Amino acid sequence: MTPQRKRARGAAAAGAVVIAAALSAAGPAQAAFPGNNGRVAFSNQTFGTSNQLVRSNIETVNADGSGRALFPTCRRRRTCGDGDPTWSPNGSLLAFASRTRLGTAAANGSNVDRLRRRTQSDGQPAWAPDGSRLAFTGQLSPTSPTNVFILGCAGCGITPLTFRGGTESAWSSTNRVAFTRKGNIYTMASTAKRAKRLTFKGGTQADWSPHASKLAFVRKGNIYTVRRSGKGLKKITGAGGTQPVWSPDAKQLAFVRRGAIWVVGTDKQGLRQLAAPVPVVPLSTGQSVRLAAPSWQAVQ
Repeated sequence: MTPQRKRARGAAAAGAVVIAAALSAAGPAQAAFPGNNGRVAFSNQTFGTSNQLVRSNIETVNADGSGRALFPTCRRRRTCGDGDPTWSPNGSLLAFASRTRLGTAAANGSNVDRLRRRTQSDGQPAWAPDGSRLAFTGQLSPTSPTNVFILGCAGCGITPLTFRGGTESAWSSTNRVAFTRKGNIYTMASTAKRAKRLTFKGGTQADWSPHASKLAFVRKGNIYTVRRSGKGLKKITGAGGTQPVWSPDAKQLAFVRRGAIWVVGTDKQGLRQLAAPVPVVPLSTGQSVRLAAPSWQAVQ
């Protein structure tokens, strides 16, 4: 998942209230938690002629493809740098990456708060199952490896989860964190010191199923699922797919293909395009749009 970010104006105390609110209203629901299928959030990215990222806005859409709308984290669409949206466990909040820091907002787009930057570049947020913490990736120094860290509140210190490298973290309903290291997937408890290697022939961009019995991931440009034991490997796509996320009812996967958001059943049936790469503002000559980083909201 590609992290993008934008500048901040919320106070640290306000961010602490936002994260704590997820815990006080906690319920078992998110892309990786059981619930009814809500809206799918994703990044709308504009690239220039040299393939540089020009802007990134967050959008949401209903699970049937209707009601597509801009998620209002930015006042100015043309200069927005927000992406990597991630719904909280009860679907009431959205965490996101905002250039070099993290941000949070209510599900209706209100109470936008950009948190204080903790590392060289904070990104790829993932909620804890109780909604009280965020896992994220960052570098403590320009020469250090990217690792996974845990943030308990906007005013709290961060706790490193990995020390030898880790990206693309995903937090399960059973309190295990999956992440990518050197082209393979590892998992570990959020309080553990050692990780268990899950894949040995390649794997990235893991996402836990709602009851944490399986993971979806990417290998050689296609999407697979596997049981948490590492057994039961199943190929879902054959024509390409990246950045898979489970639906809250565990029956479908949303993913990215050729810059659009698609949905397919876990039985490989019902493939359909959910959102096409449509720009949020008129494009300049040579610019193009790609959608990325879907996250599926669960509702009770």
